[in-house]
Amino acid sequence: MMREPGIPDHLTPLKTACPQRLDGRWRSDQHDDGYRGGGDARQEIATVFHEACGLDDLFKNPIAVVAELGFGAGLSMLETIDRFREVAPADARLCLVSCEKFPIDPQSAKEMLLLDGAAPDLVSALIDQWPLHVGGWHRLSFLGGRVHLTLGLGDASDLLQTLNFEADAWFLDGFSPAKNPELWTPEVLQLVAERSAAGARLGTWCSAGDVRRSLTALGWAVDRVPGHATKRHRVQARRSGATPKRPSPGTIHIAGAGFAGAGAARAFAERGWSVTVFDPNGPASGASGNPRSLVQPRLAKGLDAASHLHLHAALFAARQMDQLGVSSIPGALHLGVGHHGGKVEAALSHEGLPATLIRAVDEEEASKLAGCRVGPGAWFASARSVSGPEYVAALLDHGNIEVRSGEPTTPACEETPMLWCTGSSAVNRFGLAGLHQIRGQLEVLEPIPGLNHAVCFGHYLLPGEDSVVLGASYDHGDSDPAVRDDTAQASLELAKAALPGVAMRRTGGRTSFRLASRDRLPLLGPDPQGHAWFSLAHGSRGASTGPFLGAYLADCMEGVPGVLPSAYANRLRVERFES
Repeated sequence: MMREPGIPDHLTPLKTACPQRLDGRWRSDQHDDGYRGGGDARQEIATVFHEACGLDDLFKNPIAVVAELGFGAGLSMLETIDRFREVAPADARLCLVSCEKFPIDPQSAKEMLLLDGAAPDLVSALIDQWPLHVGGWHRLSFLGGRVHLTLGLGDASDLLQTLNFEADAWFLDGFSPAKNPELWTPEVLQLVAERSAAGARLGTWCSAGDVRRSLTALGWAVDRVPGHATKRHRVQARRSGATPKRPSPGTIHIAGAGFAGAGAARAFAERGWSVTVFDPNGPASGASGNPRSLVQPRLAKGLDAASHLHLHAALFAARQMDQLGVSSIPGALHLGVGHHGGKVEAALSHEGLPATLIRAVDEEEASKLAGCRVGPGAWFASARSVSGPEYVAALLDHGNIEVRSGEPTTPACEETPMLWCTGSSAVNRFGLAGLHQIRGQLEVLEPIPGLNHAVCFGHYLLPGEDSVVLGASYDHGDSDPAVRDDTAQASLELAKAALPGVAMRRTGGRTSFRLASRDRLPLLGPDPQGHAWFSLAHGSRGASTGPFLGAYLADCMEGVPGVLPSAYANRLRVERFES
């Protein structure tokens, strides 16, 4: 299988752990070892990790970064969030990073956490966002966005190589070196050291001589101290230098109030930034204003940047919609018809992926999902159909965001960065290369009885409360803003061929324009001169990539662990099409 360098493996199935409680301890069926060392689990975390890493002092900083090996059910991370909200200033933020090779199912994790005494509200927040068991980095949010958890599912040594960051504190919380040796190798500990800030501190229950010697050789000042409960010793360590003081939130101007601009505005606002969004036509006035938009993964045959991006963007958007209370219709049925059949076949070629992500459906089940007789296909349970204007409005509904409509964009001064999310107008203003405009026309139909989910067949049918959206055309080199009958007729013929015998009555239509790039990936980041930032060319997937990459941009500008692998900084760079 082709794998693009720097992209985590999101297609190899992950093995789910099945913990068991024996003699008062949770034990892993994968390593035959306990998830904690015995005694009070929360007190163990407070002593072995929080005290060793000096978290109470660390949390006085504007931004703290804490990383962990061995997520398990998430108890250490939730206890760290709980301590943070108790002692940190109200405007402080916390960025967490953790890795887990054998994720636990959410119901088992919930049982473990509640029995161990974790804060019930944090348990609910975690379980509500529990990621699908697919490889790569998943972004979870707590305390209204003050806390982010970047959770990597897969092999830690592979994952850490894809994400560059500097942690102020490390929790080494893997199973014992005898049962889980791959998490304690010199190579993994080297990755930990390379991702540690000056003055970083480290805590672990493990005092094995090989581990202490490896840490010492990597520049850590290592102390072996009395252990917790049944452990005779534990280790705490520190790197030389002073802990970096990361900057406090600032002010940012954003041009464009569609999915990209609103998503970025939300990401910065939740971090405490003051955000002004400019859009002369008002929020969701372009393609983001379509009455229904489809958020769904894209699974190609290889491990390429586009497939990984669209998968994790769709999962991020679904979690965000739930947190913001945006109503959506779950699931999308992809029919194996026409040229779309090849895409369905490619998506189903990856055996062992969670059924909550994708699974094959036969003709009978597909027909039940579609509400009419159709052929077999693929069911994407994680897909969402959403009202574009409602999603954009929810993204912009934050006290730190001001939206200015009907007035020109105010150029940013040197102290205030400007982020352009305006599509073609930004291209014209800055002369960006490698981009082109695509006309998209959708049709509005009367409700179709029995159609309760999105159905895709090259085009798509998206049911709403009082209508169905059929779309959308993909017209290159066409700048006509009018809704045309010939485009409508072509779309209707395609839909009727995929769903024969279904009555479709058109009541209207809408035309908008999407910006796309030569390699079909967005443009993201600063221009070479550093005069402006961009989030452009999201094509037909802006409802997922817009908010997701908005979070990534905020990560980049703040210098905190990214929601995307570090390779994307180069892969999406604005000037990549310059000759």
